[in-house]
Amino acid sequence: MRQRIQLRYSLPLFLVVGLVAVVFFRQLPTTVQNLDSGEVVANAFGLNVIHPPGYPLYLWIQYAWTHLFPFGSVFWRAAFLNALFSLGVLAIAGLKMRRIALYAACVLMPLAFSKIFWTYALLPDVFMLNCLVLAGLCTLYLHAPDSRYRVLGLCFLFALGATNHLSVVFASPLVVHAILKDRTSIRILALAAVATGSFIAVAYLSLLLLHTDSIYSWGSLHTLGDLARHFLRSDYGTLQLSGKATGGNFLENLGLLARIVILQTPLSLGFACVPVFKKFTGSAISSRFYVVVGSLAGYALIFLALANMDSSTPERLLLERFFLFPLVLLAVLAGYGLNALKKPLSRPVGLTLLAIGLCSSAWNYLAFQQDTDFAQNTIVEDYARNLLGMISDDARAIVIVDSDTKVFGLRYLQIVKSEHSQVIVLPIGSVFDRRQLDKIKSLRPELKIDPDYDKGPDSRDIFKHVVDPNIAKFDFYFTRDVNPSSYKVTFQGLGRKITVGSGVAFDQASAARISGSSGVEGMASSSEFNEYKALYAEYAYYYLKRGLEVRSRADSLKYFTLALKAVPYCIPALINICALKKASGESNQECLGEVESLREREFNYF
Repeated sequence: MRQRIQLRYSLPLFLVVGLVAVVFFRQLPTTVQNLDSGEVVANAFGLNVIHPPGYPLYLWIQYAWTHLFPFGSVFWRAAFLNALFSLGVLAIAGLKMRRIALYAACVLMPLAFSKIFWTYALLPDVFMLNCLVLAGLCTLYLHAPDSRYRVLGLCFLFALGATNHLSVVFASPLVVHAILKDRTSIRILALAAVATGSFIAVAYLSLLLLHTDSIYSWGSLHTLGDLARHFLRSDYGTLQLSGKATGGNFLENLGLLARIVILQTPLSLGFACVPVFKKFTGSAISSRFYVVVGSLAGYALIFLALANMDSSTPERLLLERFFLFPLVLLAVLAGYGLNALKKPLSRPVGLTLLAIGLCSSAWNYLAFQQDTDFAQNTIVEDYARNLLGMISDDARAIVIVDSDTKVFGLRYLQIVKSEHSQVIVLPIGSVFDRRQLDKIKSLRPELKIDPDYDKGPDSRDIFKHVVDPNIAKFDFYFTRDVNPSSYKVTFQGLGRKITVGSGVAFDQASAARISGSSGVEGMASSSEFNEYKALYAEYAYYYLKRGLEVRSRADSLKYFTLALKAVPYCIPALINICALKKASGESNQECLGEVESLREREFNYF
């Protein structure tokens, strides 16, 4: 009888998680995507070092999964596992709310279809595994009875979290409070401390077993000092999110988080505040509630104050993923708040909340479905394959790349698919990294670097210190616009080749070799930055540059039209077409109207 009751109470939760699973699994990416997903999947698959702090738990789990799970592409396998993590988060957050059927619709579904959660439920990265650990830790802390087993369980989950993502440190007050509240014996406490510390230490020491000398591995891990610096993220600047970002506005970042919570998961916030409202009616609030709220507030205040990223720029993509921590904790707190209700919700209130929850879910789904459907999105792989297809596949080629998505897309093909493995792919930010240079020189001993580069970052010049000494022996390719007067720059369908000589040339054959069905047409127009559309914009540069270089007005019009055909949101191409029409005596008012319309609905990627 008890099992039958439990099953009846659990049915709404099963239905919600099952519905979300259907949506998620239909949208799983089949190949490499943007940001760090290409790096973490490829490096886990090839046992290379991931960027600091290394994420050993994720790396080893993903390595085992992608090698043992026999279905689909490597990236699809990794995304499948990530989706399982996300469903686990929803299931854990809803465990204690099985008796309140509305909870699943009011809290879990809006959370599942919020843009950040939905995106990182599908993109394989360390964040959803982090959310799974946090949800388990917070649920165990709030709902398990006081005992030494609860303390041991919390310590174990904290150790798991610390070997995956360092933001778990903001959940440490939960562990400390449980130890104090449960009056844990010195023996149990010592056992938990030793076990936790040993697990974390062994996990990070395991990074030394990876292919640390590989050019695909971050930095150079050989000593305990190297490992300590990697753990502390010294390459970025300890306590900073990014080594490239210059700074962020705390209030703007906090405001962005508040807007996301209020607009996308409103009932999570409302239900989480139930214990506070009950306080005014004379009800007592458990100290556990205060501790979790304090951890959440500490994360929002301390983390966002230290985050050196600006929410109003493309850096927002990097910043928003760190909002998963508060979103998941709010969902668990919402469950705690609903559990605090002594009486069932009245029918009118329940129906109203159900309507709000369903409307919120539907709004999120309709607003973000296009941006989170990765099933047909091959933009990154197409770009990487097209670029590598224009490069001589030999030991002479060095590609200097200007974004992480490009770098990791290229390296995903090299590591996972063993394509163009002879080509050296070098991020522009690490051109002068001594560790990276040493790795390259071990592969290409003939490479020479001007020693003057080490006099300081202000004096470093890629052409003077790297290209000049090696231009006779190596072919250099750049993925961003360069105009060195002392070299010949050959524009290809993608990228620019730098060779001895001067002037500008165009490789018509390379432009004709571009292929691939990227599905960019399915992406909604938006005035906000979209990294996929920014990458796809690269396909217009060859035609734009050629249209500016040719002398014939007819030829210029032809190339600008080709640029607009290749990239429909290429604003400079349309502006030049308008100018050519005016120069030929035609009316260009309609054309200028199209320019203004394009500017209003599209971010300018040029």
